[in-house]
Amino acid sequence: MKIKGYEVNLKESHAVAFDFDGVIHKYSKGWQDGSIYDEVNVDVLDIINTLMMNNIPCIIMSTRDPQQIKDWWNEQGFDIKTKVLDFNTVFYNDCDYLGITNRKIAAQLYIDDRAYRYTGQNTDEFLYDLTAESLKIYQPTIIKVGDRVQVLNGSGSCYKTGEIATCIAINVDKNGELKYLFENDKRQWQVLDWKDYKTLNNDTPLLTSLLNCKFTVVKDIDGLTKGKIYEVKNGKFKDDDGDIFPMSEELLNEEDLKKYF
Repeated sequence: MKIKGYEVNLKESHAVAFDFDGVIHKYSKGWQDGSIYDEVNVDVLDIINTLMMNNIPCIIMSTRDPQQIKDWWNEQGFDIKTKVLDFNTVFYNDCDYLGITNRKIAAQLYIDDRAYRYTGQNTDEFLYDLTAESLKIYQPTIIKVGDRVQVLNGSGSCYKTGEIATCIAINVDKNGELKYLFENDKRQWQVLDWKDYKTLNNDTPLLTSLLNCKFTVVKDIDGLTKGKIYEVKNGKFKDDDGDIFPMSEELLNEEDLKKYF
């Protein structure tokens, strides 16, 4: 359906559920004494109003007493009318009133500031997703055709760890996820997961030789530090601090560089 010029993946007469604390109620200090003390999120009010005007019923779904939320709502004088839903309500399709419940009922979309979207993750993928952002060394990055990447994990592919590849195509799979197809200097094609590569500085000219590249060292060796990004220019090492390493001799060919991958 189309709303305000956007083609959105929502269905009319199917509910959208909103959490209360942290979504509608800003909840900046946490639970405190259980009172509703903070201001309303006006952007969320506008979202709710827009959806209801387009025949999409909306619900507040909270662990709070629904009557407490309704009383607070009425005190604010909002234009959107509310009603507390019967305890046995399973489906809600009334666009004249914003429903309020402390049960989980059927909805096409749940909006919550603490939600985690499960799409088939295994344990490792789940734990990785919950890793603090500052500890995630490699983040998914939007790339375009022609961008160069460094392969971080070559296992299960025809590429070696440390190899340089170029994005040659971008497709969308049946789940709506972007899939990137790469080609290496040997003209081998491979689809890589975002966790298996690191984007390079794509403002620089494309370089076809490993003697002019960026890569991540996989172990401490010859003065180079594991996990650090290094650049090789004309056979000379240079790290991200600008220091030149470490050789009295230049790297003459790709074989000289392979021990660092």
